[in-house]
Amino acid sequence: LRLLLLKGTISGPKTAKISSWPGSAVYSPIENAKDILVRDEFDNPGVYILKSAPQKNIFSERVYIGEAEELRARLKNHISKLKKKPFDSFVAFTDTNHLLNKATVKYLEHKLLICAKENKTSEIANEVSPKMPRISEADRYNMDGFLSEMKVILPLLGFEFVTPMVTPTFVEKPKDLFRLKSKQLNTFMFVSEGAFIVTKGSQASKTSSASIGKSWLRIRSRLIEQGVFVDQSTHYEITQDTIFSSVSAASSVTLGRQSPGPISWIHLTENITYSEFIQIQNID
Repeated sequence: LRLLLLKGTISGPKTAKISSWPGSAVYSPIENAKDILVRDEFDNPGVYILKSAPQKNIFSERVYIGEAEELRARLKNHISKLKKKPFDSFVAFTDTNHLLNKATVKYLEHKLLICAKENKTSEIANEVSPKMPRISEADRYNMDGFLSEMKVILPLLGFEFVTPMVTPTFVEKPKDLFRLKSKQLNTFMFVSEGAFIVTKGSQASKTSSASIGKSWLRIRSRLIEQGVFVDQSTHYEITQDTIFSSVSAASSVTLGRQSPGPISWIHLTENITYSEFIQIQNID
């Protein structure tokens, strides 16, 4: 992945490209839109996502997902109408091989909206859900590949709606299982492809303390509202395998307080902390 900082700052406008991928992403804060929209990429068809802080604090962000045959005109028009409910930034995706056209950008828009609704991590500003357009089997194959690369880039640019909070229950039993160090809770976790997954049937504390970070408290609230954490009188039962971005997020959200994850999870059979387990793995 190649990031080019257009103004020399990590928070400012930037482009993102993946080697051998025909797509291109351009990210910009809204205040830089006038300068950025003159770029050649915005002459082309593409999809775009506008982002702001959520209006409901159970979400991580608020997004609007759109498409256009000419990105520049659509984005100028859209941004000019944002005075009542403004967005802070946007990202636009286009390509250099002319894979994107009127039909295929609508396909990408449709798939991104489905992804956002299924993941339930972001507030969706779209009032209308477009229908799936008819495209050829070859176009569908190309667009699914294009979408896969978009899902790699979006989180790196700060867009979280493509990242799931919960995942289907794993069929295979994980090799290394960790138990949360707690006298009150029976809570288990395993690691898969860099994600920290608390298992279905685990328990979470019903109380939360002032020490817990705001972002982790927001995740707790979201999981409760979505029925992933279900009230069982003395604790919450976790009804789905649930993904966390870090080992400390997994322990802090389930305990309801700030918790150092590397020493809060104990290997079920080796009886060592997650931190010690990782050290041994690195030596091996």
